[in-house]
Amino acid sequence: MKNSRPSKKKQKVKSYSFYYEYKKRIRFYISLVILLMVSSTFGLVLVELDDNHTIFDFFWTVIFTITGAADFADTHPVSHIGRLIIFFVSISSIVFIGSAISSILGDFVIKKMKLFGRITYKGKDHIIIINSNKKLEFILFEINKKMEIEDSKTDVIIIVEDSERFDRLFNIIDLNNYPYLTIIMKYGNLTRIETVKEVSLYQAKSLIILTDEWITDISQNEFITDNKNIMIISTLMSDKEFSSDLLDRIRKNMPKKCVVEILDKTYTKLILESMTSLNGKDPSFAIVESTEFLSRILSLSIIDANFFKIYEELLGFGGHDIYFIGPALYNKDGRWIACLYKDAHVKFTKGILIGISRKKNDNFNILLNPVDETIQEDDWLICILDDINQFIIDHSQQWTHCEEGIENPSEIFKRKICMIGDTRHLSDLHSFLDKESQESFKTITFTKQDIKHEHGYTDERCFTDDRIVHLFENQLDQFHSIVLNLEDQLAYRFLLFLKCKYGDNSNKVIALLTSPILTDLLQNDEKFRFSNLILSDKIVAQIISQLSFKRSLSKIYDELLRPKGNEINFITVGNGIDMSKYVNKKQLKDALLSNHMSYIGIIDKQGSICFDEEMKLQEAKQIIVLSMGNI
Repeated sequence: MKNSRPSKKKQKVKSYSFYYEYKKRIRFYISLVILLMVSSTFGLVLVELDDNHTIFDFFWTVIFTITGAADFADTHPVSHIGRLIIFFVSISSIVFIGSAISSILGDFVIKKMKLFGRITYKGKDHIIIINSNKKLEFILFEINKKMEIEDSKTDVIIIVEDSERFDRLFNIIDLNNYPYLTIIMKYGNLTRIETVKEVSLYQAKSLIILTDEWITDISQNEFITDNKNIMIISTLMSDKEFSSDLLDRIRKNMPKKCVVEILDKTYTKLILESMTSLNGKDPSFAIVESTEFLSRILSLSIIDANFFKIYEELLGFGGHDIYFIGPALYNKDGRWIACLYKDAHVKFTKGILIGISRKKNDNFNILLNPVDETIQEDDWLICILDDINQFIIDHSQQWTHCEEGIENPSEIFKRKICMIGDTRHLSDLHSFLDKESQESFKTITFTKQDIKHEHGYTDERCFTDDRIVHLFENQLDQFHSIVLNLEDQLAYRFLLFLKCKYGDNSNKVIALLTSPILTDLLQNDEKFRFSNLILSDKIVAQIISQLSFKRSLSKIYDELLRPKGNEINFITVGNGIDMSKYVNKKQLKDALLSNHMSYIGIIDKQGSICFDEEMKLQEAKQIIVLSMGNI
């Protein structure tokens, strides 16, 4: 699994901070001055040394000359060569010190002006982020991790609408947390194309438009926020040069990675798809319905926390990711023509084939788990890999039909769930539950008057609520899981309270949080450790970050997270499958493909997600598959 934060050791070794850059320059100029002092003193000794002066006298004279106080020196050269040496020292000291000051301070001022958006940015291959919300820090963290893996730097331009938003943003963003990013902030009218042109819009490699969390009209927050993003998209697409640039990149199969986040589903996606479609092609922007996406991923995670672990791994940079492999890379010898997907799947001895990307009428179609499809000449393979260059193909491997029947896992789950609070909208949860589970679903909610007053929280009403006490003392065994769907601060205190009062009984609790700080505290404290913690904003930020590098992933995740179609599912060992029948991964793949399922990995007995690890096959508690599950 990926770490939630980059290695501190790596950050120290690979630091690209301003301090490090200036320190190198200071050392360089100090070295020049020391060289000047030593060489000049040595020169004066050769031409001026007599019985009345020592080497230190000449050294003292050089120091006073460099500092501009030559009149206060105890000795002065009398020979012509000595005077020329002192003249050279004087001129050189002015040049060296002046260059040092102008280089360091000048660069510092320019960087500060860039940081505050005071000058026009003229770079290229940078990332532009418009608007800001709580996901921004997660997005910057993910992009920084991506750059750390590639051992390179990139510029990130953040644009907000006005000075008030800019001041808030400036106080939130800690530049030291992102050593592989050069972050530049700017504010301006976002419905004027000139605002974005000033940050080299056409040369950017990615454009991310977030929802603005600082909309003041809370009663219509989602509607107004999405309207603002529609206006920004309209401004961009109305610019003929920008539209032409997008279309030209698409024709060259090098599209600009454009992502827009929306909240409200009231035709917003339909409007944006039409607005960003060029010449009848697929939309040029990946559209992330963050509320719906979050609802789906949280609903699945509540049903089984392993779903969150899998998507956290796949969506975050630095571990196993979903990659697109082109024919030039996998079909160098031409042996893949007319190859069945089944055969292609088992040929991957390192890496996991999960589907095909096929171009049709200038649009890309995503085929996940196309068991009976034949790979065509121009198809791209969709694979799960830990590195795009690390897959291994064995052409001698062929799929072998297996008569063993393995029941396709159901996409509708039987779970008894109790939810405390209703902070997050989870409309998709019931779509994944059977009728009996829906009827047994229990909710315990509090009104704002119960938990808040004008000065903040009044926690006593929540902690002493008869429904909570009765649940944990008498009804806990009736439920598979207890979900805390509360605001972060209340959820944090609630978790600590439950651990103190109910001990191991609190292990059934799944908490939905947004703060990485609180999550780290609860995962790292041995006495109060909770493992079932789900960072809601982080998972949305990860998909946005991924799409800013691989826009085609939007179609994949759109299918994976729906209750119909091909999804990631689990087969329980001993219940749905007998692992003693399969000696190696090839045999397991054959059996799954014979039952229209593609192998992805395992969940071992310790609860860890293992992709592509054959040696752990016999330790499997669950098999992770891609399948058209039963409903």
